[in-house]
Amino acid sequence: MHESPRRPARPVRPVRTLWVWVAIGVVAVAVIGISALRFVTAACAADLMPVLQPAASWQSAPPSASTVTQGRAFFYNPSTGPGSCSLGPLPADGLYVSLATPQYAAGSACGSYLNVSGPAGTVRAEVVDSCPGCTNGGIDMSEAAFSRVASPAAGTALVSYQLARDPQLTGPLELRVAQSATTAWLAIQVINHGNPLSSVDVAPSGSPAGTRWQPLTLSPDDYWVAATGAGAGPFMVRVTDIFGHQVVADGIKLLPGAVQHTTVLMYAQSPSSQQPSTPPTSTPASTPSAAGTQSAVGGAASAAAHAAYPSRSGAAGSNC
Repeated sequence: MHESPRRPARPVRPVRTLWVWVAIGVVAVAVIGISALRFVTAACAADLMPVLQPAASWQSAPPSASTVTQGRAFFYNPSTGPGSCSLGPLPADGLYVSLATPQYAAGSACGSYLNVSGPAGTVRAEVVDSCPGCTNGGIDMSEAAFSRVASPAAGTALVSYQLARDPQLTGPLELRVAQSATTAWLAIQVINHGNPLSSVDVAPSGSPAGTRWQPLTLSPDDYWVAATGAGAGPFMVRVTDIFGHQVVADGIKLLPGAVQHTTVLMYAQSPSSQQPSTPPTSTPASTPSAAGTQSAVGGAASAAAHAAYPSRSGAAGSNC
């Protein structure tokens, strides 16, 4: 008789296999714990930096003066360059703010003002630059402005801010023609407008009422451009802000690089336009003057009114 074959004996698992499974279990528990910790940390960060209003583009959806944004502020030195808004060089002790890319809105926020509130108080600061690294409603401030709302020793602070409607103007409008402007390509920067602008148009000086205005397109460096030019000038320049104020400055010449003063105030001043802090202005420069006319929307202006304000024409020109 043949002996029935026997089933091979099951091999004995080595003891180290048990330890492998124990190690896997420990790693799994650690991964779950770390994931939970990261979730909690992110939630805490969100609580520390709430955004009450999304940072929308001011050009496509201009904010009202009641729109409040909350975020983290840092301070920096604007340096001696022109800045994204081509308004520099700026005084070291000026009250300035830089906005994140969505709020900078390709230059549409340039020259407007924010009321910024922090743990130590409130300040009104002018938008002069962009801050590509700012997120979640964050802003950069000049050290002088930051020191009004928080201690510079802290380096950063949670702040809330909103657009200042009809802020106190630093003077009548000033218009700078770009350094490289010609009869075939025109670019004009509007200075001292207070509120964000919605449009800038040009027409030949002396054009009759009802004339066809040529609209200009805003560039990211705060110049309004006619890509095919507007002729040899002089020009009438019509300026309109997002709150409906509209004025016309006449006699603007094609003088590349020059800042031309007018007697035109963008809007009438009122007690409500007084600002928490008055920003210092740059040293006056010798530049050509231009006659100005004021539309019925903005009220009257005069040469005496112009003389009552410090000039901001010390800002450098653009190389566009």
